[in-house]
Amino acid sequence: MERRRRTILALLVTAAAVALPSPAVDRSAAFEPGERTSLAATDAITSVAADRSSMQLDATYDADLRISWRSRVIVVDLTVTIRNTSGAAIDRVDLNTIAAKLGGMRLKKVTVDGSAGAATVRGQTISVPLGRNLAVNASTAIRIRYRATLRSNLAGSNWLFTRTNGIVDLYRWLPWVSRRTPFQRPNHGDPFVTPSSRSVTVRIETSRRLVLAT
Repeated sequence: MERRRRTILALLVTAAAVALPSPAVDRSAAFEPGERTSLAATDAITSVAADRSSMQLDATYDADLRISWRSRVIVVDLTVTIRNTSGAAIDRVDLNTIAAKLGGMRLKKVTVDGSAGAATVRGQTISVPLGRNLAVNASTAIRIRYRATLRSNLAGSNWLFTRTNGIVDLYRWLPWVSRRTPFQRPNHGDPFVTPSSRSVTVRIETSRRLVLAT
């Protein structure tokens, strides 16, 4: 098993097999990255409910991605560090990922500043309540761990999230700050509604030798 470490600014990972796999037990279920120390300032959360989210946030992303070739399972462990630059308090963060719609995503763990969070999933959107309001210019850290299974064909929108013809295609696998919006794939404009980020770090581990492209 080889470890790939990459710092990338794109949300597409394409992986292609370059050698026949040696007999091995799939270890995707055992992939459990270690606990991380929260980077958030928890005392910046205030007690008055705002009932709002925003895309106007300074969000940086740090993620581990595990790709299991044989089972088509991916496991993602993401920490999003957010500073509220929206101009008003927020009390939740909405993140979108195709894995929720196409990959049968199962949330394994969600925390806000190290405490368990009660996230909900609707369509492609993961909504994470912060518990209380996050004041302007205050920061918080959200950790999301999930497991999903790639499709095995190119039908419909499956080509966005599949392992087919010796290639893994992973579009929008990384939960990204956005807004609640139905999953659609029109052939014009930007159907995913995602702001940019100044920092995205991804470490990729694969169950067999793969060539990675972003």
